[in-house]
Amino acid sequence: MEISFQRHWNDKYSNSEQEKLGWYERVPQPSLDLIQECQVDKSCRVLDVGSGSSVLIDYLLEAGYTNLTAVDISEAALDITRQRVGQKGVGRVDFVVDDLTHPTKMKDIQDVMIWHDRAVLHFFVKEEDREQYRKVLDSSLMKGGFAIISTFAIGGITKCSGLDVKQYSPSSLSEFLGKDYALLKSHDFTYMTTWGQERPFIYCIFKKLV
Repeated sequence: MEISFQRHWNDKYSNSEQEKLGWYERVPQPSLDLIQECQVDKSCRVLDVGSGSSVLIDYLLEAGYTNLTAVDISEAALDITRQRVGQKGVGRVDFVVDDLTHPTKMKDIQDVMIWHDRAVLHFFVKEEDREQYRKVLDSSLMKGGFAIISTFAIGGITKCSGLDVKQYSPSSLSEFLGKDYALLKSHDFTYMTTWGQERPFIYCIFKKLV
């Protein structure tokens, strides 16, 4: 039976306490650190795919970023962020409900300087979904732009939120992205859920060469 990812994630965000979600971060420090390392002008476009209800948008607004786009398949998730940031996000954050595997609005998003993905790509276990993800990344990210991608690490969990996931190493992620992307930096990170489960991740920064 084919899973409706939109229904799955809307149900998850609508029926769960945010702090009890298996990816909740009180402070998204690894992402903030890597975004800072890119050293881009804060008026450049930063795209957060799979943004969900993450507080990353809040922290980037506080840091002075003025051209943010939060994309998620779940309207329920984005509504949580939209209500939380309130007036601070007006004119500085675009909220886009779209499916990376069947994009409509994403096709019009261009000139992205930073593509940020914490824990989206690893849910795409079908090759056609992975290929579509790469096509959207290629069309959105500008030459010289940065892709910050974090996934479950090799040897980590095999399911999250009841869904199968695909694990990556920095080398397998580089192979997936191809020769147009140069790996600048990678590191391991062990995320701890609020109920004390360790989940190994990798974080990588790539630069788009063409």
